[in-house]
Amino acid sequence: MRTRRVAAVAVCLVVLAGGGYALAAGQLTPERAPSTSRSGPGPGPGPDTALPSAASRRMPYPAQAAHITFGRLAVSDRSRRTFTVEMRATATVPLTVLDVGQGYDAVDLRLAGRQPLTVSPDGPRTLLLKARVTNCDRVPLRARSPFLNVTLRNSRARQELSVIPGERYADALTHAFRTLCGRDTPASPSDP
Repeated sequence: MRTRRVAAVAVCLVVLAGGGYALAAGQLTPERAPSTSRSGPGPGPGPDTALPSAASRRMPYPAQAAHITFGRLAVSDRSRRTFTVEMRATATVPLTVLDVGQGYDAVDLRLAGRQPLTVSPDGPRTLLLKARVTNCDRVPLRARSPFLNVTLRNSRARQELSVIPGERYADALTHAFRTLCGRDTPASPSDP
């Protein structure tokens, strides 16, 4: 799992560096810059084919305008192995949250409620995420630097932002995994 995560980060850095070089060298104009959106299943419309307006080109990309932080995590139903996560989203320009995912294969995590969710500069919004452990044998004993993939869109572009919510989220996730999967032993530094 750790090797896949490191490889994915390395690939993203290479793609971002190549796109930045192409923009700086004048090989791509911002309206033809490659999108960082992910393909695959999930809610939300497909990529936009129309070129953005001049006003849209002055707007920051969604990942530059969004700030997402961890609120709290609560176990919902032990028998069904479900839990909820609350995240707080703020934005400097209006944007839409299309989807939220995460990196654990044994956990199904989705944006709950009415979708897509609009975040405006007027105030923060709560993102409610519903999660279910699908395989206790494959969840880690200790969540280390877990991340969330948040798909965002504004009038300029559609992008995926990787959010690392921090140690509070990692500790809460570890507690949820242990509670839901019957691993009530305390965490130790040697846990994988």
